[in-house]
Amino acid sequence: AVVSTQSTGAYAAFRKECRKYIKKYYNETVMLPSDWIDVAELYTSLGDKNIGFSALPVCLRKAMNKKFPSFDVYQIGKYNKKPKKGTKSKDEVETDDEEAKLYEKHHFTLKTAY
Repeated sequence: AVVSTQSTGAYAAFRKECRKYIKKYYNETVMLPSDWIDVAELYTSLGDKNIGFSALPVCLRKAMNKKFPSFDVYQIGKYNKKPKKGTKSKDEVETDDEEAKLYEKHHFTLKTAY
């Protein structure tokens, strides 16, 4: 199994006895917007039964909110997963709508997580 700083952060948020370290170390371990999103996604994949699906513990939300302003416009634009506008056929639009619904349920974006 691959252990990354993102998975360590997600696991620390998952374990109640480790949550006190999120405030201290989150800012140093998350360097890119993709790291920021990965921590949230990895946390939800752990399946915390005490918190609803797609919800994050308060300590993690606070750390994420504190970190977000440190990203510049270029970084946020680069890692934003929002599809670009353009003309598409009817079949492509229907497929995109279905994928978007699934994506919204299971993934965090910079806009929805902040």
